[in-house]
Amino acid sequence: CSHHHHGFENEKEKNACCLLAKDPNPRQMMIAPSNPQASLPQRKEAVASKASHGAADMTRRMVCGGLAGMIAKTVTNPLDRIRMLSQTGEHGAASGAKLTPFQLYRSIIKNEGVLGLWAGNGANLLRVFPSKSIVFSSNDFYRGCLGQWYWGSTEVYSEKSYQLPWSLSFMAGGLSGMSALA
Repeated sequence: CSHHHHGFENEKEKNACCLLAKDPNPRQMMIAPSNPQASLPQRKEAVASKASHGAADMTRRMVCGGLAGMIAKTVTNPLDRIRMLSQTGEHGAASGAKLTPFQLYRSIIKNEGVLGLWAGNGANLLRVFPSKSIVFSSNDFYRGCLGQWYWGSTEVYSEKSYQLPWSLSFMAGGLSGMSALA
């Protein structure tokens, strides 16, 4: 612990200070659930700290994934709107007339204004956020599980810069897609 200058009277006070400061120095006594030298309250604190960090990390990944999905859907919505109108034929042209995508684009802007290109985007965003947040966060989860299995430990997986063979990356992506649809 980097708090040697405090002049602790005993090892227990020093360890409590290191725990409170969340000093990541690996040379010091690790306060972990599996450390028999740590007291029961210290082990409980370590478990709670690790769980809250994991939950915060998962929440961050879910929010980032959901926001990324919303941005992508908003950017591509004009093309999606033109595709939908082309397929349904509800574009206001004479019955039976087939408009090109560029003609549909001009028709939307003329009749509804530029914002007409994003009509219906709100409903899409409500659908996309949960789906993409689950895909994004569960992909990292599955990659971590498969990396730990493949390399034998989380430490080795991290030393390998979190790299997986393409087949395991593909499997992680497939599993995360299945999780989002389940």
